[in-house]
Amino acid sequence: METTPVEQCLEAWMPTVFPGLRGEEGIQVDRAHRTPGGKPKPGAPPCMFIARLLQYKDKLNVLTAAHAQGDVEYNGNRIFFYPDYGTATEKKHRSFMEAKKKLQEHRLVYALLPPARLQGDVRGKRHFFDEPEEAIQFTENT
Repeated sequence: METTPVEQCLEAWMPTVFPGLRGEEGIQVDRAHRTPGGKPKPGAPPCMFIARLLQYKDKLNVLTAAHAQGDVEYNGNRIFFYPDYGTATEKKHRSFMEAKKKLQEHRLVYALLPPARLQGDVRGKRHFFDEPEEAIQFTENT
């Protein structure tokens, strides 16, 4: 099967950003495409890509390297890497929206941990919530 120009671009670009991940075969892209929305205007950030890597191990390595590296840039634009989630996990993420807003209102530091667990920090102590209702109740009592 022939690779598309987007796949070729990503396969050539990723080893330059993450040289430690190169390996013998390099990072192989199984599928990749641009998201709908048209070509970005001059000066606008580049369009979003969705890519599936051939090896699951490469996906984990790229996500780990991107997190460790911090800012990843392409032509002066910051590039973000996100893992893919199933529909159920995405619904769980959305269910935490109100809880995250409550934590923000109380100026509490929080993070949404994989796959879908909310962490809130209060006075140096970490609290974990598996359900949004737990977090909302916690903020009301804080």
